[in-house]
Amino acid sequence: PLVAVQGPPGTGKTATTCALLKVAASGGGGGPLLACADSNAAVDQLLDGLLKLGVRGVRLGQPARVSKRLRDATLTARLEAHAERGASGELRLRLGRLPKDL
Repeated sequence: PLVAVQGPPGTGKTATTCALLKVAASGGGGGPLLACADSNAAVDQLLDGLLKLGVRGVRLGQPARVSKRLRDATLTARLEAHAERGASGELRLRLGRLPKDL
């Protein structure tokens, strides 16, 4: 399903969206959810609200455009902190040494 939440400032769009996403995430419907907004600030507000409700989330986008308080939730930060990071770096090196004409 696709849901769009729209309205003037201060009408509870973020709270409503976060509540809907929490219900959807806990419903066991299987699979990840995608939430987006029309600005980086709005995406940050949405992720902040979800994290406060205990919903795990990953922020996609340029880390430089993400609020400092949410930088640990970016995909880049999660990849850098992952236990297998060293193994993926070694794999990248090995792939870089493969002949280009394969």
